[in-house]
Amino acid sequence: MRDILFQVRSAFYIALSGLTYNSQVEVYDYKAPVNSQNTYVILSEQTDDISNTRNCTLHTTTMLIDIVSIFETGGFGRKITDEVADIVLQRITSTNINSVLNTYSLNATDINLVSSNGLIEEYETETVIRRLLRISMIVS
Repeated sequence: MRDILFQVRSAFYIALSGLTYNSQVEVYDYKAPVNSQNTYVILSEQTDDISNTRNCTLHTTTMLIDIVSIFETGGFGRKITDEVADIVLQRITSTNINSVLNTYSLNATDINLVSSNGLIEEYETETVIRRLLRISMIVS
């Protein structure tokens, strides 16, 4: 039995690194720094449900990807987060994920988008638009 959360998070981080939308979109683990750009990605909550078979251990794991765009109040729209979400989903392929996981003697299958939710938070001086993508996969 293994704890694979770090390896899975590393695979997502590497698959998403270098992402661009008008400029580079930074990828952060857990939390973005205060001086972040207006659009960024956070690798957020992870889960790992473990099942043992006779031959191996299977991990049904999920990653919550939080895409954030911040605008001055009055100048916002969901287009940026929607388009960055599409780029993120195009990069999360078994080839990209497994190129990292294979270095840890792991392999991912059944990579799927489980849910996609949008959130809008309005404050006095800014509006924050978020898109939450939950990705699941089976890792062995």
